[in-house]
Amino acid sequence: MGEKRKIFTKKIEYSGLLDLKDLHKVIKDFFESKQYGYDDPEYEETAKEDSKSFKMKIEFEKDLSDYLKHIFKIKFEANEIKNVEVERAEHKVLMQDAKIKIEIEGIIETDYGDAWNFNKNWFFIKTVFNKIVMSKELEPDNELMIQVGNELLSRIKGFLNLYQY
Repeated sequence: MGEKRKIFTKKIEYSGLLDLKDLHKVIKDFFESKQYGYDDPEYEETAKEDSKSFKMKIEFEKDLSDYLKHIFKIKFEANEIKNVEVERAEHKVLMQDAKIKIEIEGIIETDYGDAWNFNKNWFFIKTVFNKIVMSKELEPDNELMIQVGNELLSRIKGFLNLYQY
């Protein structure tokens, strides 16, 4: 198993009108445009009489080399979801009134293929190599992850800001 280091962590909270399907599409399209792959999300939904809530976790991954991988974990939680009809451009649109929380984690994983872990000597060499040589080599990759994370954050905030007016 490779070494994982958390590089980026941000949270967004929002309460109000939005289209949850469109928000999910914004996040998915963003990562597809950056050539990240993803696994099927973990999804959990609970329903009450007057509202519902759900939690979803999605992982987006991109192999930068045979040694290095970027992983973004998105935890999405929506509570008190109620469907609302809103009039837009002279026709009614179904939207949701909800409280949402989005957590974004950016993780860099090295040696994800376990090429260096087949015996203790190679594991030791890999550890020394990571500390001395790769620490400087990983700085641009750390910056790239922070840049992608901040761009996603801006995209989500921009999407949510559309519904405030």
